[in-house]
Amino acid sequence: MKGISGLEATETILKKYPAARILLLTTFLDDEYIIQALKLGAKGYLLKHDYQSILPALEAVYSGQSVFGTEIISKLPELLNPAHKFDYASYDINERELKVIEAIADGLSNKEIAARLYLSEGTVRNYLSTILEKLELHNRTQLAVFYYKHK
Repeated sequence: MKGISGLEATETILKKYPAARILLLTTFLDDEYIIQALKLGAKGYLLKHDYQSILPALEAVYSGQSVFGTEIISKLPELLNPAHKFDYASYDINERELKVIEAIADGLSNKEIAARLYLSEGTVRNYLSTILEKLELHNRTQLAVFYYKHK
């Protein structure tokens, strides 16, 4: 959307029309975006690549049901009950950087991380440098230890 995010539009619409049934169709699988959509009162959340589900989802939301795509459903238990999860966001670590951290903790090389996350090796190196700086760590071993200590 030009000039306004889907979340901003949802909030604006629901303030003016509280009975509106909002189905977000997005490319964002970001945890914070999903949580915010739920908090605002969206009745559905689908990823755009799940195009076959759009029409049934629209019909379901119109009839009063809530609809969330498969990827969203699989994330909901963790999002709704974060337990004692470390707050990487407080260190300005975004979701993509967290994926790099997890891959490093899994023992993957930069080349393997690049393949897993569909990035170039140079981009992985840049992410790693940025992450180490943000967490004030010196190497990938320290990063892996940090991850498992805070898991």
